[in-house]
Amino acid sequence: MIERKGETILLEPVTGKPASTVLRVLLRERNLHTYPRFKVAYETAAKSVDKALVGSCPSLSTFKRWQLAGQTSKPHPEHCVVLEVIFPEWSVEELFDPHVELATGTRDSTLLSRLLRERYANKYRAFCRAYDATTMGIDTSMVGRYPASRQFADWLSGNVSELPDRQHCKILEAMFPGYTAAQLFSPVKNSDTVGPVELVKRSGELQESDFLWRIDRSRYDMDRTVAESAVTSAQADKIDQMVKLHARACVTTPPSMMLSRLISDFDELRMLISQVRSPSTLVRLYQAVAEIGALVADEFMVLGDTHRAWAWHHSATTVADMTGLPDLRLQVRSLGILIPLYYSDSHEALNMAIEACDLGKSFENKSSPGYALAITLKALILAQTGLVDECRVALDESGDSFVRLDRSGKIDSVFGFSERRWFFYRARTFAELGDFDGAWEAQDRALALYPDDVVGDPTIIRLDRALCLVRRNEIDAGCELASSTLLSLPAEHRAQIFLRYSKRILDAVPEKYYNHQSVNQYRLVVTDSHQAICV
Repeated sequence: MIERKGETILLEPVTGKPASTVLRVLLRERNLHTYPRFKVAYETAAKSVDKALVGSCPSLSTFKRWQLAGQTSKPHPEHCVVLEVIFPEWSVEELFDPHVELATGTRDSTLLSRLLRERYANKYRAFCRAYDATTMGIDTSMVGRYPASRQFADWLSGNVSELPDRQHCKILEAMFPGYTAAQLFSPVKNSDTVGPVELVKRSGELQESDFLWRIDRSRYDMDRTVAESAVTSAQADKIDQMVKLHARACVTTPPSMMLSRLISDFDELRMLISQVRSPSTLVRLYQAVAEIGALVADEFMVLGDTHRAWAWHHSATTVADMTGLPDLRLQVRSLGILIPLYYSDSHEALNMAIEACDLGKSFENKSSPGYALAITLKALILAQTGLVDECRVALDESGDSFVRLDRSGKIDSVFGFSERRWFFYRARTFAELGDFDGAWEAQDRALALYPDDVVGDPTIIRLDRALCLVRRNEIDAGCELASSTLLSLPAEHRAQIFLRYSKRILDAVPEKYYNHQSVNQYRLVVTDSHQAICV
């Protein structure tokens, strides 16, 4: 290490160069490593927190100093606040931790270390993300229970006297199909290879997920090599089409499966962005980043992981603002309203809906799917909060905005506002207003428009109808409909959003019917559904 102006600067152990902070690595990953780009991202994030923070961006010299490990003091408080908005999954302390790359030729002590390095997941944070992604498909109660950083370091170095606990072994074996936990913690030699051919030969079987991952990695690496000079317009066109397909697929595909696809393409986008030199192409790729980020946030919202939903929403909003595209900025914000709407924060949902509607009006863009969604959700939230007159005004404006949409704005996609989606939210609003006849008619019209392969919205509609029946004191009919709806939900589509919604029906049952037979049966169905989701 060296001393400079009273500061201690850490050095890389092999190269002797100043060690980087985690912040520097993240800036490069997000293509914010140049000062002008960082300044735009900083000011955008500052505005989202407090307009008084706008203009507080650090100087160029401070920006460079932040990227060198060994800082003895934290940045100014206002800088800390904004940095944690730009990087919501990281604390300030973590951002300024040293990030030392493995030197070329480093010996891997265990097979686990070798495999993680090949997957670019040998850094603790990258490993935690991969661990959680695998855990989601096995046991959601284990999400976030990855090993401590010191334990992870022991795993890589082979400094373990016995295998980790059974749950960790189960997750690791799922991350690396075909390997047992004992094999993963076995020592390896530098000459050992674990390539695709070895995977095919082992036990005479093709270890599909691991092998296919390696095939994908080969394609990514080749694409990056080809793209070294620049990302072409044709590549950007393909990415635009890919995002459109994802937005359509989200309507029918189970959340966990959809997340896997989205994250795979998100990583590919990150590699392409690092090669972009054309400003117009960069804006197109940033648009794709914001759209995929919004889709990921939406999937985490369905799964009930609100922490990650908010983190991805904030990241998507930041990138959308960097593009300066009005429709994109509005669309991302409108989708974000669903997070507090479905998870009992009407005050936050209403504030977000008002902000999105005001943004649409400032753009004089009331004929976009984003505005149609925002004003429709605003009407629903106003109904939930008992503001009936304001709700009816918003409901009329919602109808006008839907009529103004052209054909492309009414596509059956997360980024469209289709007729069935309009009736879906309209029915929910009528139900909250106590207009059960209006709700019933809108529910019928919406259900008639949904195909059999769409699960999410029709499930909510049927639960809404059950809630209407209970509120009309038709307890048996309401509980029976709610029970059959939950029992018919395919296993791969079971998610917290439906369980949370189904509990509203129990809450609406009058006390005198609380021990009624149909209510008790429905209560058992809800309990069984909760256990099924948590397994």
